[in-house]
Amino acid sequence: MWSIGDNDAPIVAEAFYSSLLGNKINPEGSDGRLRVAYALHEAVKQLRKTVGEKNFVKWVPFVHFGL
Repeated sequence: MWSIGDNDAPIVAEAFYSSLLGNKINPEGSDGRLRVAYALHEAVKQLRKTVGEKNFVKWVPFVHFGL
C-alpha cells in the first residue's frame, strides 16, 4: 500500500461522497456496487485535475482494481 498526502485525502473523500450520495451516477442495472466504483473514479479524476496528471504519485494510491 502507498501512503497518501494529508492534503489529498480530503479532496478524494469529498468528491467521492458527493458523487456517491448526490446520486450523480446511476449506471443502468446498478445494484450499488457500480455506483461506488464510479464515485471513486470521479474522485480520482477530481484529484488529478487538482494536482495535475504528471504528479501521479499523489493520485495512484487511490486507484482500485477488481470488485
